Amino acid sequence: MRRPKARQGAVAALALLIAVRAPGTLAPDIRGFAADARLGHPDQVRGVAATAGMNLRLVLAARRLIPRGSAYAIVFAGRWTPGRERGAVPKQREAGEAWTQFTLAPRLAVAASEASWLLVRGASPASLGIRAARVWRFGDDWLVRVA
Repeated sequence: MRRPKARQGAVAALALLIAVRAPGTLAPDIRGFAADARLGHPDQVRGVAATAGMNLRLVLAARRLIPRGSAYAIVFAGRWTPGRERGAVPKQREAGEAWTQFTLAPRLAVAASEASWLLVRGASPASLGIRAARVWRFGDDWLVRVA
């Protein structure tokens, strides 16, 4: 069975268009993959919202200090309080929280009442009534070993 010449011509034109456009279309993606391959993972690889919604020094300290398999919680206060955020902050908080959980695995994210470690965002542990055995400060954020 033979295809009509018009259909063959359309297929040939489409194939030519793909062959001409594909390298230029794929080049930025290929450069991006190459740039990502040079980065350490997951310490440096995160999206814009996650970068804005987390404290890298806090997360890296938590990864170093919290034993693998231990329970931790992220406590949001101040500008990070859910429901009181403005603009892009809700998306930044959610992205930062997800990236933090990914980075801290296999440590377990649990409710604050069950955690032996807290990552406190936007307020001091004392202002929230948290009894701490030990604290580390990272700007406006705190890593807390619960008493």
